[in-house]
Amino acid sequence: MRGKETEYYQQLYTTYSSRHQKVRKRLNILSLLRLITFVAGVYFSYQLIALHLLTGLLFTVVVLGAFIYLVWLFAKNKRHLTLLSNLIRVNANEIEALRGHVGSFDAGSVFQDPSHEYAMDLELFGQGSLYQHVNRTSTYAGKNQLANWLMNPLNEKGAIELRQEAIHELKDMVEWRQLFTATGYHIQPEHYRDTQLIAWSKESSSIARQPLFKLGRWVLPLLTLAMLGLFLFGLLPVGYFLLVLAVNLVILRRASRQISSQHRGVTRQIPTLRNYGRLFHQVEKQTFQSQNLQQLQNIFFSDHQPASKSIRKLSRISDALDNRYNMIVGTLLNVLFLWDLHQVARLEGWHHRHAREVEKWLEALGCFDAYLSLANFASNNQEFSFPRVTPNVILRGTEVGHPLINRDKRVANNLSIEKQGTALIITGANMAGKSTFLRTIGVNLVLAMTGAPVCAGEMDFQITRLFTSMNITDSLSRNESYFYAEIKRLKQLTDLAASRQNMLVLLDEILTGTNTRDKEKASKAFVERLLQMNITSIIATHDLSLTSLAGDHPELIRNASFEVELEEGRMKYDYKLRDGVAQNMNALALLRDMGLI
Repeated sequence: MRGKETEYYQQLYTTYSSRHQKVRKRLNILSLLRLITFVAGVYFSYQLIALHLLTGLLFTVVVLGAFIYLVWLFAKNKRHLTLLSNLIRVNANEIEALRGHVGSFDAGSVFQDPSHEYAMDLELFGQGSLYQHVNRTSTYAGKNQLANWLMNPLNEKGAIELRQEAIHELKDMVEWRQLFTATGYHIQPEHYRDTQLIAWSKESSSIARQPLFKLGRWVLPLLTLAMLGLFLFGLLPVGYFLLVLAVNLVILRRASRQISSQHRGVTRQIPTLRNYGRLFHQVEKQTFQSQNLQQLQNIFFSDHQPASKSIRKLSRISDALDNRYNMIVGTLLNVLFLWDLHQVARLEGWHHRHAREVEKWLEALGCFDAYLSLANFASNNQEFSFPRVTPNVILRGTEVGHPLINRDKRVANNLSIEKQGTALIITGANMAGKSTFLRTIGVNLVLAMTGAPVCAGEMDFQITRLFTSMNITDSLSRNESYFYAEIKRLKQLTDLAASRQNMLVLLDEILTGTNTRDKEKASKAFVERLLQMNITSIIATHDLSLTSLAGDHPELIRNASFEVELEEGRMKYDYKLRDGVAQNMNALALLRDMGLI
């Protein structure tokens, strides 16, 4: 467990817990004050009205104002209490994550794709995966963006360096990152909510622009007020006023169905938009230095005003439309002023100016959310380093380890692959660390091309396309044998290699689904094929015959190994990569230990 990081999160947990208790006490006091104000107000208002009507009414107004203020203050503190609860949850989750318990974070199982070039073999998604360790997103767009970045890394040096710059800036902004995440916990990160919101933003309606309604919503209210005034002053009979009211009702009747449809549409989206608006505001008020973050932030000011302000404006329009559900107020506002038509006009005006930006806002917010996850990963792993992009080597790293293995148990190795189109063949006993080493290289390369820090003292790499073949499974449903599944995977590799440059391939025990003699011949032939296609590869195998290829291609193939030692009848692994071919195997020893022979 990381002591320094844990201590910091524990301090924040304590701070927010203390504030939470204070706000809870304040809420209890406010609840009591509301009750006292209400009871005392009713009693004394009644008494004063009985003594003196005007004084009693003034007192009632003052008490009502005080009561409304207390209600507002209570609601404000309740929201703050919820935020503090979320901040406590954020820090509790981080403390548990540093202990190796990441079950509170989404594992991204929905993103698992067996046909992907490396995601399944490197365990990017699923329980205990890289995604689950990195993921701190609180929005649906953020979850998707983070998965997309891991599955589709950057392929330009400048883009990687700009993302590194952004992650490095956010890494030390711990409290702001946590405030963003805690605010985001108000949102249910569900696909259908964002889909409905985007679909609504793309709808078009123009009821208020129809000539009849456009003219009528201004002329008829003025005519109504004029007829009312003339009637009150005795200049016209009431019939003229009633006639105008009748016309108003006809107009409202004709527009009623369309108004109701638009009202229902915006009402369904307002709760989601309000929550997103709070996150927009967190981004808008922050100052950023890195280019990528500034560009993303500018998206929230695309219409010369903050997106959060636009959302608040829409919320007020929706609230104004809600008056139609008040039988008395709604009826008066509509028959006198055609209230619903005016609010629908405001709604359509908002939709025309801002709706096209909604999808852009969500995408930008998702990027911020994903950035925060990678920044949190960097912050929790201060010993990790940001790798350098270089054309001079394929991959060179010192003290390279798997980022998900606890630092107290992690064994790091050095690795250098200088030239394109070379092969590193790794042999070793069972459980000696070959497969873990392949995943170590693969996961760190994915992190590097995502712009994140890697688990290494130093690392230089060339942008490359990564492909793995490690966890092959047969399929009864598709009537595929293990060997056929292997062949399909290797065919996918060669098809991709034909159209791409700079591929790095990680292979674990290729062609094991056939007999020993076939495997030896076919494996050697396939490695030769990789060399011909100028594909760089790291191959883990138990097949020592494959190592003879280094003699045939001394400039292109290098042998390395993981050894196992027997001490007092027990196997000892050091998980250190060595040059040369493995000398010790352990299958018989394992069988004896398990009592199988």
